[in-house]
Amino acid sequence: MKKKTSSYVTRSEIEAKFEKSFKAFEFRMGIVFDNLERKILDQVVNIRDQILTSNDNVVKELENIRTNYQVFRGISEEVREKVEDHEKRIGKLEGN
Repeated sequence: MKKKTSSYVTRSEIEAKFEKSFKAFEFRMGIVFDNLERKILDQVVNIRDQILTSNDNVVKELENIRTNYQVFRGISEEVREKVEDHEKRIGKLEGN
């Protein structure tokens, strides 16, 4: 005699299939989130590098301005001293 098999799916079979599918879904989502996290981190690092690089340019320009200011200040002091000296000499020549 041939044994008749049931065409009905049992609850435990459904649960087992669901559990297997859910674990596969969790695994795929873990990969997706890992990739997303990596991409976000790469973008943050890239933006940080851009900011630091732009700050390097700003600092370099500030150093140039400071150097120019110091040179100008030194020259201006020399000119001021010469003008004062000339004014004294002119005052003596004019008899003041």
